[in-house]
Amino acid sequence: MVEQYEVKQNEDYFSSIRRDVISFMGKNKDLVVLEVGAGTGATLTELKKTGVAREIHAYDLVDVCKNKEYFNSFTVDNIEQQKELHFNKNYFDAIILADVLEHLLDAENTIATLLPYLKKDGAIYVSLPNIRYANALYKIVVKGSFEYEDYGIFDKTHLRFFCKKDMQKLFESFPELKIDKIESNLKSIKCKRTTLNTLTFGIFEEFLSLQFFLKVSFK
Repeated sequence: MVEQYEVKQNEDYFSSIRRDVISFMGKNKDLVVLEVGAGTGATLTELKKTGVAREIHAYDLVDVCKNKEYFNSFTVDNIEQQKELHFNKNYFDAIILADVLEHLLDAENTIATLLPYLKKDGAIYVSLPNIRYANALYKIVVKGSFEYEDYGIFDKTHLRFFCKKDMQKLFESFPELKIDKIESNLKSIKCKRTTLNTLTFGIFEEFLSLQFFLKVSFK
């Protein structure tokens, strides 16, 4: 898997601030946060600057961060190969998995690995690309192609694909978890698709949404 990721070790891919994820997290403050797939840590850095996070811990397969000293911890390793992590149990208020699970061979196992380190009143914040997005269906059904690309839904390092129902099913397979909310990325942007979704009362939301965001916590 390292070889796959090395293809994409460029600043644009790893250094963007996920403001959509930050917005989805709400108005929480003073959190202890772990982000898996943190890249350069830009999102975590923003969370700390704005007071959302008190501690920031990063975990990524690739080493592209040049200021690791800013973080409470920055681990470069393959999360899928870990049975235990080097953190105290019940430590994190929030764990961020922003466009990570689709890159994993065994997403369920990684979630199970992370759960002991989440506080009982904490939450996991997830973003996942939606394969049911109209443009993706057009490419497959009309153009007859599943050609992989450098980024986006057909990212060449994606190992799994999800519709909204599959995202829900993934977390519902854990009896100790509940999905607090699931939202389309249309709520964080303004475009023609947003207007169309409003005009059609959300009937076609799953076809208009590039991504979905999930907040998951313990029951």
